[in-house]
Amino acid sequence: MVGKNFTIETNVREKFSGVTHEIDVLVRTNLKSDYEAIWIFECKNWSEPVDKDVVTVLADKVEAWNANKGFLVAKRITSGAEAQLKKYPRLGFIRCSESFSGPLIDVQLTHV
Repeated sequence: MVGKNFTIETNVREKFSGVTHEIDVLVRTNLKSDYEAIWIFECKNWSEPVDKDVVTVLADKVEAWNANKGFLVAKRITSGAEAQLKKYPRLGFIRCSESFSGPLIDVQLTHV
């Protein structure tokens, strides 16, 4: 999806320093300006809770893309994943349920 000042891409694959990173949802705002922002959404619709390793991979993606924010979207996470999220100020968690419409519906995207 492309808007006047944003793009939303899904299933993006990009290689940085020889490592391919797969992004479930990539949002860019204020395109080609000094204020361009990149938000990454890692979506896990798993029956089991998401563990800390997924958080570490997300942190690596945020770093590689120099993203402003990365969000883990999942039904449940382990206590280890929760502790790992706290280590990275640019990461957040969005809990989803069976009636969840999508990460961009439940998150207010603001850029100041």
